Amino acid sequence: MGINILSVNMWGKLYRKSSLNAANIQPTGITTGEDLAFNLQLFPYLSKIYILKECGYNYRFGGMTTRYNTCLLPDLKKLYYIKKALIDKYQYHKVSDYIRIELKNVLKSDICQMIAFKVRSPKEIKNRISEELKDPIYKDIMQVQNHPAFLEDPFIKAIAAYDSNMRYDLCKKQVKKEIPIRLLKKIISFILIHI
Repeated sequence: MGINILSVNMWGKLYRKSSLNAANIQPTGITTGEDLAFNLQLFPYLSKIYILKECGYNYRFGGMTTRYNTCLLPDLKKLYYIKKALIDKYQYHKVSDYIRIELKNVLKSDICQMIAFKVRSPKEIKNRISEELKDPIYKDIMQVQNHPAFLEDPFIKAIAAYDSNMRYDLCKKQVKKEIPIRLLKKIISFILIHI
């Protein structure tokens, strides 16, 4: 779950000017997920999409992946509401579970980033989690209907129980597990930059 089958980046595509004019795309004010927001406004006006086999757009290790991204959670919460409004507008409710699952993943990623990059003390992170979960947006996570295993996820149970310690501990465990992968990415990135 949470895997994009269709590439969302805007710079990896060619668009017809007539489609762009018809969509009348408006700025969203977000910096993380801006490419997805762009495409969400445009895709309803496309009659067909052709996907090349060649990949001409890749993310590199660096930038937002090597420090705490302060925009991630606020921007992707705004994007959640954009998606929710479009789901209602086009009556495409079969994807509602997926945006709720993604919301959980974004929250978890934000917590993991705070831990990995030591943005705050454990106590401050736990307090931040408790404050964040007062936002009514997170009630939507519990409305996932077609994926019963999702509700059995320990992180979801911690959200339902309002247990900041458990959420923190689960994320800390994940961060520790990912240390070798992050280290390997740093080494490969360093080598590729200096070749």
